[in-house]
Amino acid sequence: MLALLVLASGFVFVKFWLNRRRLRAGEGSAAQFLVVTRGGLRIADAVEVPWASVFGGVGCDLRSSGGRVAARISRAAGVPEAEFVLGVRGVRELRDAAPSGVRGLFEVIGSHGGIRLPLDTLLAPDQVRPALAAVAVAGRLAGARMVLSNDTGTVFRATTAVLGDPAAFASGPGAA
Repeated sequence: MLALLVLASGFVFVKFWLNRRRLRAGEGSAAQFLVVTRGGLRIADAVEVPWASVFGGVGCDLRSSGGRVAARISRAAGVPEAEFVLGVRGVRELRDAAPSGVRGLFEVIGSHGGIRLPLDTLLAPDQVRPALAAVAVAGRLAGARMVLSNDTGTVFRATTAVLGDPAAFASGPGAA
């Protein structure tokens, strides 16, 4: 029983450390954390992500999802309530070329993965929804599949697919 408690504590510590690392990515950026253009994204004035390398994304804004105890604990731990997760081809090379302070945004799983943009923690509250819309529209116009949802089940399934199984994401529900 004690070993299980130690294992669970270790998992929670690693999760909090990863969340805090992701949040530090925006601290050193200059005026704008996220710039959306017709050609792609510029993140933290340091990383250029062309739309040609983005195959899809999942955006959500769960900030008004209630004041349950678990939600308050998650917020206090730095878990974003509004984020955009982008599936990116060649994410490992992009991460390796990025400045060390920005690498916490990248999630590399084997040969694929993506970029997590914690919008609610790095943008002003009134800029979160316009940023979600801008990324979704620009990505869709560039040919990437974009999912916007406030349903936690849909967000979980789509995020798991976009980070872990790009083929499943491309052919998932609502695929064009």
